[in-house]
Order: sequence, then C-alpha cells, then structure tokens
Amino acid sequence: MARETKKYKLLGNLRPQDLKPLGIGIELSALIGGMAYGGYWLDEQWGTGPWLLLAGVCLGTFGGGWHALKMANGGRVPDIGIKAKSKPTEGDGDAAEDEKPTP
Repeated sequence: MARETKKYKLLGNLRPQDLKPLGIGIELSALIGGMAYGGYWLDEQWGTGPWLLLAGVCLGTFGGGWHALKMANGGRVPDIGIKAKSKPTEGDGDAAEDEKPTP
C-alpha cells in the first residue's frame, strides 16, 4: 500500500512550519525598511541630512532583531541573563525582622 503524501497548495510545496521563518524575515525587512523610509522622509522635511535616515535604520535593525529573537523563541522575550530589580514591599526586609513585639 502506497503512503499518501499531503499536498500543500499555499506557495508550492512549502509546509506550514516552513512559513514561520519566512514571516520573521519579511517582518524584519519591513521594519527596517519602514524605519529607514521614515527617517528619510523626516530628513527631507527638516533638512537634517542623512542623520535621521541612519537613526531610522539603527532603530529598525534593533527593533526588528529583537522581534525576530522573540518570535524565534515562541513569542516569549528571550532570557539574556538580566533580571529586573524588585522593590521591597512593606512587609519585607530586615526592618520588620528586627522589630520585637512589646509585651
């Protein structure tokens, strides 16, 4: 008995799991291109030269890279080893332990 192969009609023989990296790449390039165009447009409006274009490219690259890392990690923010500092609450800390109840 011959094994049936499932035919995918969307984009040829691409499987659904093949589309996720393709989507990440499209989102990355769209973000970089959009930020670069925004910087170029602002440069034209304000006459600031290439500086806002360069700032847009840098922001788009950083934001797109962060988004690509997040999407590759299943939608979660990647653990890069930095922990947020937490503020002590009223019931926490050494001051509460030093106080002794009065009889």
